[in-house]
Amino acid sequence: MDKRNAFRERSPVSSTKSNMDEAQILATALCKVNVTDILGALKKIRAVELCVRLALLAAAERVNRGVEAGGRFKDLLAAEAGVQF
Repeated sequence: MDKRNAFRERSPVSSTKSNMDEAQILATALCKVNVTDILGALKKIRAVELCVRLALLAAAERVNRGVEAGGRFKDLLAAEAGVQF
């Protein structure tokens, strides 16, 4: 590597130009994205997250009821998971 190439690699001017090129590419890509599609996907993700939380709460409630009724915690978890210990 000669001195000219070393200077060019460390030059803030070349990195700024590269950053501007990357910013322009990103801006172009963002202009092509449909905001409605993004919002729809976020709503679906939120709905899945809510379903998972509700399922976990329901499972925890069944475990709590079983423990209160004198059931064994390990057996209840095994039943929820569909396995035997």
